[in-house]
Amino acid sequence: MAAYLEDVERALTMLERAVAGGWFCHATIAREPWLASVRDTPRFAALVDEAETRHRRAAAAFQKAGGDQLLGLTRGVAGGRSTPGRR
Repeated sequence: MAAYLEDVERALTMLERAVAGGWFCHATIAREPWLASVRDTPRFAALVDEAETRHRRAAAAFQKAGGDQLLGLTRGVAGGRSTPGRR
């Protein structure tokens, strides 16, 4: 909302807190129309990079911990991609 209202400083501070707190949906952050007022700032670019890095780390930790198997995502492989298991 702050970004939509063009309160750039507040918007970036809120986004930084969100990413630090575990919200790292980098694709959403990068494309969200309401963030247009902050998109061209260096802080925003760094924030998207940080969110993507954290997302990749979380995905790797999920894989390493066997999360894909727990959810039944690796029973079959088609074209190198995981497919849901069948019961």
